[in-house]
Amino acid sequence: MYTANDQPQFQRESGLLITFFGLPGSGKSTTCKCLADLIDGAQSFLEPNEAQWPEAVLNRHKFGKFTAITWFRAMRLPLLYRAQSIRNNGLVALVDSYYDKLISEYIEFPAMQWLLPSDDPYIHVARELFQLDYQLLPDADCLIFLRIAEADWRELLRGRGRAMDSESDFLNQYSSQEAFLNAAESFSRRAGATLIVHDQKMGSPEQTATAILEELNTRGTLRRHA
Repeated sequence: MYTANDQPQFQRESGLLITFFGLPGSGKSTTCKCLADLIDGAQSFLEPNEAQWPEAVLNRHKFGKFTAITWFRAMRLPLLYRAQSIRNNGLVALVDSYYDKLISEYIEFPAMQWLLPSDDPYIHVARELFQLDYQLLPDADCLIFLRIAEADWRELLRGRGRAMDSESDFLNQYSSQEAFLNAAESFSRRAGATLIVHDQKMGSPEQTATAILEELNTRGTLRRHA
């Protein structure tokens, strides 16, 4: 672990908010947790796992996909605001999902129809909500995008074993990775955030986290907020 002897301590009002982005199943949560373990005093915030999902999500085809989206939003937004508070108090916070901030940038990409179809009765409400979230939710200081080859992505999904991962419409969303990356680039330019695009490989999350930490140190991202 990097300790106080290896890197500067973070002072009040000079913290850092690091968020992860990429395809579902690309390894964001495990990498986020491992990276937080490598940064002295950092805290990670992870979205609910499948065992915590309610019936509204597990049976979203019955109860409505917008209902499922708003449940995830209700679970993730408090984590993002808690992370913002930690950043504002001069420490390092990491959040494994930046979907809610950027969703307006990619939701209507054709491959995202599995998440919210363009003919959903709530689509107009959703568009307005997503646009407000882009404007109002906390801006990250650093956005880490996990880019992954399709074969590796499918292999990771098989290992993850979620029921949703075997659905054909979910598996057809790989092409949305380009739209995700475009959204990340657009946000980073607007917000002046550091964007790190990491090419995800098959291996341990600890290896991925170590490689990302090296990139953060090379760019001086941690020191700029120290």
